[in-house]
Amino acid sequence: MINSYNKMYLSQVKNQFGIMLNYVVYGLKEDLNTFWDKFISSDLCKRLEKGDITVISGKSGIEITYEILGFKQKKITYLGAVGYKSEEYWAGWAISYYQWSRNISFKKIDTFI
Repeated sequence: MINSYNKMYLSQVKNQFGIMLNYVVYGLKEDLNTFWDKFISSDLCKRLEKGDITVISGKSGIEITYEILGFKQKKITYLGAVGYKSEEYWAGWAISYYQWSRNISFKKIDTFI
């Protein structure tokens, strides 16, 4: 099976996703389900699924979060959310790995969850 991006980026993407979901919940106090729906319908999500290097290696988890929520520039509200490995962090880590390993869309994964 051909993956959408090289395995050497996988660790970084898993960490980005973990931080993204963790930051949504603990840093921004946003509803995770609402954020996830915005994410899977976003252009950024589609670019990631196609292996766009500007998303895979060019953005942090927090930058991805801000882009999905439409924030232009915002001060990071809670840095403790970045280092804390919560259930949300591990969910993001796992789902990004699953998407990469199966090479299917996040939207399709969402229908199974």
